[in-house]
Amino acid sequence: MGGDTAFGHRITAPVINTSAETIGHVTVWQGRDALYLDITVAGLSAGAHGMHFHEIGRCDANAEFVSAGGHVDASGRHHGVLHPHGPHDGDLPNLIIPSSGAVRVNLVHHRVRLDSGPSGLRDADGSALIIHVRRDDGQTPPTGGSGPRAACAVIHPDVQELTP
Repeated sequence: MGGDTAFGHRITAPVINTSAETIGHVTVWQGRDALYLDITVAGLSAGAHGMHFHEIGRCDANAEFVSAGGHVDASGRHHGVLHPHGPHDGDLPNLIIPSSGAVRVNLVHHRVRLDSGPSGLRDADGSALIIHVRRDDGQTPPTGGSGPRAACAVIHPDVQELTP
């Protein structure tokens, strides 16, 4: 799964909505055996929102982030943690937004790395964290019925790395 070239480094990126407004941030860092995420967002509707790493580090808000491509998936599996032939490498748990509209969550993810190897988020064109409008059911292709893309953050190889 790639080397430890990104071990301990942190990348923080703004999370933007489809109006290109910053609504939060995501910080990702590579541990020895997992990728760690700290996500803070505000202004999304209450409820569950599908969340995935997408294969291209572009967040064109005026096109609802279609520029981010499909899910990161070097393993060639099907979408969803509940699919018998899944999940995609970039499939993440649903983000649960409380009625206040603001949330901060910390996640651990074992199927991608913060490097440029297979399932690496920092290949030549980077990757994007996408938050969808609706919940991901964990099995229906291609996005678990999570609907349009509501928010995006670029994880790009040119982003300044911060050591812990």
